[in-house]
Amino acid sequence: MTVIPADTRPTGYVIPSESEPRTSGGLQLDQALVQAKMQESAAVAALLADVFEDEQDGPEDLAESATAVP
Repeated sequence: MTVIPADTRPTGYVIPSESEPRTSGGLQLDQALVQAKMQESAAVAALLADVFEDEQDGPEDLAESATAVP
């Protein structure tokens, strides 16, 4: 079995200590914008549900009208 010594060079990543305060430099979400996008998504989903519901009813109606023609 060959063992290679660990590489002790710095990697560029620093692990903060427990005592260091965390900065809030992270991602901040605009809750009003998130809510607006959720409402837009619900409206589009309802519209698409109506479109696809109509397509499912379409072929059956065509088959009934084709058999009713003499």
